[in-house]
Amino acid sequence: MNSAHIHLALSHAPIFGSFTGLFILAAGMYTRKNLISITALILFVATALAAIPVFITSEDAGEIIRNLPGVTDSAREAHEELAEKAIWLMGMLGALSAAALFAYIKIKDKFNLACKIILVLALLTCGFMIKVGNSGGQIRHTEISSPPIRQNFE
Repeated sequence: MNSAHIHLALSHAPIFGSFTGLFILAAGMYTRKNLISITALILFVATALAAIPVFITSEDAGEIIRNLPGVTDSAREAHEELAEKAIWLMGMLGALSAAALFAYIKIKDKFNLACKIILVLALLTCGFMIKVGNSGGQIRHTEISSPPIRQNFE
């Protein structure tokens, strides 16, 4: 197993984790059940931790695929630039979620405010994760990188 394999195997965790956490947090806030919100925050922390090996393996993965047919520098660079922004957002989301969990234990009256802030950050992070995942897919999946072929069924 090489860096590219590890990168690909783990790369979906930050995408699905951030989306799942977003929906769970929204549900927890809507139902006003702190246990549901706490579950989302724990998921955000775990997702941020899962993003670390994805980011660490990215450089080597890029080198492994650099000379493969169909791989362009522009596609790799676009993915890399988005991923650098996304890892910072994911890190902030994980850190704020950990802080909110601590706040729940120590200062419960600030928990709802923390969840509102985290919800906005999670929404932004999810948007970046969509872009990062899509740009990563475009590196090797030509079916999503080119305009769709129009078929005439007349």
